[in-house]
Amino acid sequence: MKYTTPIIMLFSVLIVGCRPELPVTSTITVDMESATLPVTKGLYGLSMNEANRKDESGLHAEYIQNLSFDRTDALPGWRTLSANTYLQRSTVRPISSDNPYSLMVSVSTSDPNRRGGVIAGGYRGIPLVRGEKYHLSFFMRTATSVTPVPIQIALEDSLRSRRISDVFVASPTYEWTRYTHTFIATEDEPKAVLTFSINSTSFFWLDLVSLTPDKTWKNRPNGFRLDVMEKIAALSPAFIRYKGTVDDEGFSDFEQICKDLNTEAIYAIDSSRLVEKHVFASEAFFISDNSLFQSDYTPTSPGLWIEGMAVTDSKSRGTLGAAVAGACFLIRAESASRLISRIAFTPIASNIDSDSPYPPLISFSNSEAVVSPSYYLLQMFAHNQGDVVLKTEVNTYSRPQIVPGLPPDSLVVDESLPPLPSIVSNATLDKNTRTLLLKVVNTTLHDEITEIIIHGANANSLATIVQLKGSPEWKNTLESPNMVIPNEETISFPIGRNITYKFPPNSVTILKLLLNN
Repeated sequence: MKYTTPIIMLFSVLIVGCRPELPVTSTITVDMESATLPVTKGLYGLSMNEANRKDESGLHAEYIQNLSFDRTDALPGWRTLSANTYLQRSTVRPISSDNPYSLMVSVSTSDPNRRGGVIAGGYRGIPLVRGEKYHLSFFMRTATSVTPVPIQIALEDSLRSRRISDVFVASPTYEWTRYTHTFIATEDEPKAVLTFSINSTSFFWLDLVSLTPDKTWKNRPNGFRLDVMEKIAALSPAFIRYKGTVDDEGFSDFEQICKDLNTEAIYAIDSSRLVEKHVFASEAFFISDNSLFQSDYTPTSPGLWIEGMAVTDSKSRGTLGAAVAGACFLIRAESASRLISRIAFTPIASNIDSDSPYPPLISFSNSEAVVSPSYYLLQMFAHNQGDVVLKTEVNTYSRPQIVPGLPPDSLVVDESLPPLPSIVSNATLDKNTRTLLLKVVNTTLHDEITEIIIHGANANSLATIVQLKGSPEWKNTLESPNMVIPNEETISFPIGRNITYKFPPNSVTILKLLLNN
């Protein structure tokens, strides 16, 4: 009996050693000898359709929500300091006709130790770092019949139990007056608030209240948010398109961002000169070879613009599954270089609490920003375009589209819909480095063993792999910002035979092969 375990282990090893290799289920053939098409340079960019409001676009380093009180849904970001305070959105004697709303703050108290006033809470609090500077700006006024009462302005903790800055005192007058002050935080506080308080009965009006950190993108006063702009810069967009007018508040932001990123600025142009298409659809639409890329489609010069694309299934919003589906679409767009002229991603950034049906590349809270798997997809493809599109044939199996049926919890096959391929791929060549860039998407939930055949060239045994992989439902959150990130590694293939690679489930892979001739 004491020999049973070793014998069983030896038998298991023999069985494993004799197990045949799993068969190849797909093949990708790249023809280096056929005619090529030029890669559409500058294919990938961004469309700046963000909100013009500086406190909500995500681009500005602004901590105060609803800073000009023009929101009609109550007073988001603002609340009373105590029960003896009344707040009202007012149109009485505004700063200007362009800014018709302000906030009236009315305090009634006979107790000098009982504070009244208003709190600006920002987006779930204002993040402060000890020793850092924060610049305050606001307009304030009162009425002629009221004796000016000093207003105390300070940064406090979320419970208003202690102040974590100095106190700035301002006495409002009849005319609108702009006040500025720089606070220095006395401690770290991730959810601070800005308070305007008084200890006696009085009322005053506020407008255009702004609080920004000293550290911004390019160190500009009241500038762009550092973490969001760093993430946009890392995309290296070939262009940024602006669809507003020169009169919009966001126009100057657009021009500054294009200048900072040294990228092409594209203004809204006459639609008669351009064919635009928004592609917001299901995962299955993006995975399938839809009619947009069929050979009988004739584009109108100078080509088709994809003005925004996103997987809009509610369960797929911002997931890796959405990025995998989007990769299939981008591969076909790259291959159709005579058809697709530009692809502009939008929205660029959005608040984490936004209920927009279109998932952003970057989601932000008051203090953090996180990128989606589709952000990394765009980064991978934009940085690995090559110079010419090579003829590529994919031999794989497809599966039918399954849709919900009429009976409860049933699924049916819809034969009218195009099938879903297991492997989607294209290849381009970087002429300067003689690098073959093979993009491959595995849309299945299992490994896909694929043979890669290169006609007309031999590849070096060493290759670089850049890959997104994981479960379809995975997404990046503020709590887990690195759930889905690209992985890069160097691998080697046996010399003297066609390359075989096992593409992992639900993955996007860029295989970089250095050609020997």
